[in-house]
Amino acid sequence: MLDKVPIKFEHDGKQYEGFFELVSGSGSSFIWHLMIDKFYCGRLSYTDSWVYHGNSFDELGDFFGDYITAWYQ
Repeated sequence: MLDKVPIKFEHDGKQYEGFFELVSGSGSSFIWHLMIDKFYCGRLSYTDSWVYHGNSFDELGDFFGDYITAWYQ
């Protein structure tokens, strides 16, 4: 499993480019950090559903989760 997944997306009319980085040692393969321009932007995790916690993009949890899932299929 790759530990970095690149992503480009648009939110509120602005383009973003970065990557999700797998959190090693978390005891799960379902915790990722979103990095944009070398800055931590939030955490994507999965328990019963995908949830994103960060300074912005919180409503994109399902989108991000579907993107990660599709990347590995």
